[in-house]
Amino acid sequence: SGASEIDATGMFVTPGIIDAHSHMSITGGGNESSESVTPEVRIADVVNHQDPTIFRALAGGVTTINVLHGSANVIGGQNAVLKLRWGKPAADLFVEGAPLGVKFALGENPKRSNRAPTPGADRRYPGTRMGVEYLLRKSFTDAREYQKLWKEYEASQARGENPPPLRRDLRMEALVDILDGRIKVHAHCYRSDEILMLLRVAEDFGFRIASLQHVLEGYKVADEIAAHGAGASTFADNWAYKMEAFDAIPYNMAIMAGRGVTVSVNSDSGERVRRLYVEGAKAIKYGGVSEEAALQMITLNPARHLGIADRVGSLEVGKDADLAIFKHHPFSGQARVEYTLVDGQVYFDRSKVEITDSVLMAAAAEIARNDNDGEQEEDPASASSEERDSRFVEWTPPATEPESAPGYGDLSAPSLGSGRLAITGATIHTMAGPPIENGTILIEDGKIRAVGRNVRVPGGTRRIQARGMVVTPGLINTGTSLGLSEIGSVAATQDVREIEDVNSTAKAAVAIHPHSEMLPITRANGVTTAVAEPVGGLIGGQSALIDLSGWTGPEVVARSPLAMQISFPEMGGGRRRFNQAGGGGADPREQVNRQRETLRQWMRRARAYAGGLSAGTLEPDQRTLELEALVPVVWGQLPVIVSAGSEEGIKAALAFLDEFQLKGILASTRDVWKVVDEIVESGVPVLLGPIESSPARLDPYDAIFVTARLLHERRVPFAFRTGGASNARNLPYHAALATAFGLPREAAWHALTLGAAEILGIADLYGSVEPGKIANLVVADGDLLDVPTEVKHVIIRGHEVDLDNRHSRLYRKFQGRPKP
Repeated sequence: SGASEIDATGMFVTPGIIDAHSHMSITGGGNESSESVTPEVRIADVVNHQDPTIFRALAGGVTTINVLHGSANVIGGQNAVLKLRWGKPAADLFVEGAPLGVKFALGENPKRSNRAPTPGADRRYPGTRMGVEYLLRKSFTDAREYQKLWKEYEASQARGENPPPLRRDLRMEALVDILDGRIKVHAHCYRSDEILMLLRVAEDFGFRIASLQHVLEGYKVADEIAAHGAGASTFADNWAYKMEAFDAIPYNMAIMAGRGVTVSVNSDSGERVRRLYVEGAKAIKYGGVSEEAALQMITLNPARHLGIADRVGSLEVGKDADLAIFKHHPFSGQARVEYTLVDGQVYFDRSKVEITDSVLMAAAAEIARNDNDGEQEEDPASASSEERDSRFVEWTPPATEPESAPGYGDLSAPSLGSGRLAITGATIHTMAGPPIENGTILIEDGKIRAVGRNVRVPGGTRRIQARGMVVTPGLINTGTSLGLSEIGSVAATQDVREIEDVNSTAKAAVAIHPHSEMLPITRANGVTTAVAEPVGGLIGGQSALIDLSGWTGPEVVARSPLAMQISFPEMGGGRRRFNQAGGGGADPREQVNRQRETLRQWMRRARAYAGGLSAGTLEPDQRTLELEALVPVVWGQLPVIVSAGSEEGIKAALAFLDEFQLKGILASTRDVWKVVDEIVESGVPVLLGPIESSPARLDPYDAIFVTARLLHERRVPFAFRTGGASNARNLPYHAALATAFGLPREAAWHALTLGAAEILGIADLYGSVEPGKIANLVVADGDLLDVPTEVKHVIIRGHEVDLDNRHSRLYRKFQGRPKP
């Protein structure tokens, strides 16, 4: 009687989620990088209780985090284990009695941090993995000597002697506490060789590693990790962002867990922490761990790593009442946290916090009040009406179109294979009508010949029996660097950014690497088609539409150019802010204005050039490839994909498209929710994403997640994009986050398929299961928006493609490793 009550009928309750690797709430940076060994410094001294990421983590069901020192040091500083008691002072966030811990780091991070602390000084040791191992052994050898000195000193005092006092060394004291097990070790590591090295060093000095952090090649030495007794806290599927992460596989969790390692999934991110339940679900998809085991990877297992499993991590009588309450199953695509409780207190209640809808309603009411008062506030970012009129010049293209200029390329259909294939017995989501139960798709010579319930399959046709499965069009990722990027930090594998401000002649199609490891990994999760976009400078170049299968670059490329890519200059919020080169301390706003004027000048020159081409008045020495590549842009033949992220930048980009009457497409994420009205008025479609992004610091926590729904309600055409290459396969989960925050699932599927094709101008060939369309199809055992769903077959241009890839090969190899 009298208890507070939450009606969770139909909802799902889990233990509060625990993140074993975080860097949130740190004031003034998390690396004491002046030296390589600094275990005396403490994160506990710099906790910022007002970091909004704490609240956003609560909104994702997270209740406890392990805040770690950075990874610039071989032996870094001491961690802080925090409860997310949002609104409390910093002193009230610490988990009482949590064991102390310290951060180690191996591999690239301490190696590349060996710059000189001051100009002219010696570089910081070490610079190799050999040096890392030596420094560990030297540090603990010195600590043993320090420990011995103090034991002798204390023994002398016990004998009644009066030895000279010893000088305390806080660094050595921390190392001694590690040797004695009073401080746990959480070690940043990647490669299997360095993992084994660290385990040997620890065993030689008589201590144990509590958790291996990241441990992306842990699957290669899982038996040794289990024998040592270390836990493993890893990413679900983050990989290839640097060289030592290139052998990371999403099956890492399953292999290690199957070999007896206690595995957790962490965020290491102020954004990923908001959706750790999505990351946990990937353990089911990749390797088939049980639902309970996957849930433990984000609750009980990280509690074990941190030595606090007696208090948190499971729902048991006597434990802290840390809970997350989900509207749908936490591993479904529609999962959304409704409540988060810490110590039995509600710290997040979605019905009582600021959400995007409430902010928009308040803004609309304010606008209405201003209108009623007869006063209109002028947008300070917009130009005056006189300035605007002077810029917007009516332009009528010449009557005669110029011939296709060099760089405009071939807009014909992609090359198709031959042969016949039938998919039978499936539920077919055509995207052009209602689902077809127990349907058949007949494919001939790369295209769909027929689809329906009573399709006759000619004799001798190869069949895929798909009874109980779901067939959809292949997913279209409208913004990636697939084919142009392999390993994030390795410049030799990057062909994404040219170095000039204007790179209109740069053609993605000529640099597509058809045997990139990214292509088969991405298509194995149902993405069959993507936009490969160059993004360097103001005008990045000509993007290409690619299908993710082919022996050569020309076979992979389906359409080139697809669009001209422009990174619109803005003060902040997008992929490009303003060009610092040559700034010399100049005012950022002046730089932005100057770069915008540069864009305008190129558009004006391209118009004049197009007129000269049409009239035949250009002399041979007046022809320039940069302007010829822009001719189809100013003619409105070639779309322009304009990237901008901030509210001011988006508005200015829309005005730019209108000013030059360009066939524009907006690529954006962060502030789209603030300018939906302006987008509606412009008629410009939107390539939205990545959805797995953080909102601006003071924006509602759901601002990114809810944007797709806002566009859908206003009937703005939109599609999804992930950016990058290594995680392009996660496209369906970007859409799933949008459905969790109100986007109808049918609308999400439309945006992933036919809607994307319509925006890109390829709907005559792509995006739906209809006769005459290119046969890019996916056969799965469920809805791809739900993470555990597995793709069973992928057809690209009428051919079933091999789902085997680098990750599945490494999985089979090390799953079958004999016990040592």
